[in-house]
Amino acid sequence: MINKTTKTIIIVLIAIVVIGAIYLLLFKKPEVNIEQGETTTTTTTTSINCQADSNCLSTNFLSCKPLDFTMGFVQPGSQYIITVLGKEGEKCHYFTKVLNPDSSILMGYDCKVPLTEISADTVKHFFGQNTGVVKEKQTQLEKDYCVALH
Repeated sequence: MINKTTKTIIIVLIAIVVIGAIYLLLFKKPEVNIEQGETTTTTTTTSINCQADSNCLSTNFLSCKPLDFTMGFVQPGSQYIITVLGKEGEKCHYFTKVLNPDSSILMGYDCKVPLTEISADTVKHFFGQNTGVVKEKQTQLEKDYCVALH
């Protein structure tokens, strides 16, 4: 059984994610215009620094290319970070994190998702831009292939 403290933590995390999603939708609204197979060219084998460019994130994430994406989050000084380590066999290994202003992890996931399950919907899920069945599928993928960071 889940104790009261665990339930409270889960409720607080869900509230933070919802508030963050609302903030992103109302104030940041990244334009996610994704075309399958579109990629960014780079001459090195290191990570692509997408900064806060959601188009860079989406085009390279769909090919599971190593990248770093960072943007401000709800609380001043906090950050939303997506880091793609790259392909590991038939899976894409990536992290999503929300960091507090002191760089401690507020919440995050370490994910190894089958490449066949990676889609534009996955990227939209990062920004809370999905609903209904699509959101349910992405939430299930997160449960099946991601581990919460502490």
